[in-house]
Amino acid sequence: FDLVRSETFWLSPTPEKPSLGWDARFNRVATIAVLRDKTTGATFAHMNTHFDHIGPVARLESAAMVCQKIDALALPCVLTGDLNDVEESPMYHRLIEGGLQDTKNLAADADSGITFHGYKRIDKSNHKIIDYVLVSRFCQSVKSYRILRDKIGGIYPSDHFAVVATLMF
Repeated sequence: FDLVRSETFWLSPTPEKPSLGWDARFNRVATIAVLRDKTTGATFAHMNTHFDHIGPVARLESAAMVCQKIDALALPCVLTGDLNDVEESPMYHRLIEGGLQDTKNLAADADSGITFHGYKRIDKSNHKIIDYVLVSRFCQSVKSYRILRDKIGGIYPSDHFAVVATLMF
């Protein structure tokens, strides 16, 4: 891919400068990379973010802000990130109502289970997901959705499992 342009904005009422949003505990950002496929010339956007873990208002407002940015791009878009909330939450519903789709629900072959483990013993009955790969309406198909549970040298490389989706625009 060639990088066409990129942008970072703060998830707050003042997105153009480092700032704390609403009831958030920490400053949070989203970064957008607009990419062009070197072979096909197709252009799409990838946005990655990390929503606040304390503030429900911050998560809801961040979701609204992210949806506005994606709409303004008018490009196929993939949103990835630790959104720190579950599928039943107002934040998640705001993203879905804003036109995003969860690759887990679109995939012909979908994994299930938790995405955050915090280096603790994993409770197999817990299927809560807080890490997502969401796509805009331009997505044609999602072949697979996986939660990677690999260890490196017997240790998880993060307190979250990686979430990977194979998709086509």
